Amino acid sequence: MRALPFFLLTAILSGADLKIDHVTIAGNDLAKMRTVLAAAGIPSVPGGPHANHATEMALSTFPDGSYLELIAVQAKPDPQALAKHEWSKQIQHNAGPGAWATRVEDVNVERKRLQAAGIVVDEAEKNGRVRPDGFRLQWETAQVGVEARGTFFPFLIRDFTSREQRTGKPLGTSIRGVSRVVIAVRDIKASVGRFRAAYQWAGPDEFDDPVLGAHLAVFKGTAVVLASPLGGSSWVQTRLQDFGEGPCALVFGVTTKAPFKVASTSRWAGGQISWISVQTMGAGAIPWHLGIE
Repeated sequence: MRALPFFLLTAILSGADLKIDHVTIAGNDLAKMRTVLAAAGIPSVPGGPHANHATEMALSTFPDGSYLELIAVQAKPDPQALAKHEWSKQIQHNAGPGAWATRVEDVNVERKRLQAAGIVVDEAEKNGRVRPDGFRLQWETAQVGVEARGTFFPFLIRDFTSREQRTGKPLGTSIRGVSRVVIAVRDIKASVGRFRAAYQWAGPDEFDDPVLGAHLAVFKGTAVVLASPLGGSSWVQTRLQDFGEGPCALVFGVTTKAPFKVASTSRWAGGQISWISVQTMGAGAIPWHLGIE
C-alpha cells in the first residue's frame, strides 16, 4: 500500500469512522418496493421526486442515522434523463441494492486523503431536492473510484442543510441501522487490495459461505463485506453479469429478531447472520438478500 503524507495520517478513516450514510435500493415501481419492504419489516415514507425528471424516492431511516433510499422511476419520466441516470439499469431492472454512501465532515479533506492513497476521486458536486412539504435540502457529494457512483467504494456526502432534515425520523425501533454492505466483486484479492489501500485497514477474514454461495472477505470492525461467486450458477454471478460490481446484500443490526421471518442462517467470523424472507420486487427482479444480526 502507498504510504500517506504525514499531514494526512490523522485523517485516516478507521472502520468505525466509515459511517454508512445511506444505501440505495433501486427498482421500477416505488409503491411495489415500499410494499415489499414493509412486509419484510422495513417501513418507509415518501421523499418526493428528484429534479432530474427521471426518479422519485422514499426513505426508511434508522436510529443510528443510516437509511435506505428507495429510488424508482417517477411518473411520466423524461426518457432521455432516465437513460442517462447513473443507476438507470439497476432502477429499470429491479436490482434492489444499487449503491451506497458514507457521510463525512469535510469532503475536500477526504478527497485529498483518498487521492494521496492512489484512489480516483471526482470533484465535489452540489446537489439537493425539494421535500414533499416544500423544504429545500442541500448537500454536496463526490464519487470515489472509477465505477458508477457508489457501486464499489461508497461515494462521499456532506450536508449544508441539517442532515436530520434530509433523513427524517427513525421508523420503528427493531432495526438499529445498516451494519454491513455486501459488495459483489469479480476478483476478491484485487478488491481487498483496493479497500486496504483506500482505508489503510488490516487484512480481512476470508471464508466460504455455502448459504450465500459466495466466498467472503469480511473487514473486522467495518461495514464492508466483499463477495465473489463460488460457482457459475451463483446468484452473485448473476448480479455481476447483469449489473457489474456493486452491493448485493445488506445486513441490519437489530434490537430483536422477533418481528422478522428468518429463512436461513450463515455463520460468519465473530457472529451469526440470519437472512430474512423478502418477496420479489417485480417481474425479472434479480436476487438479493437482507440479513439481520
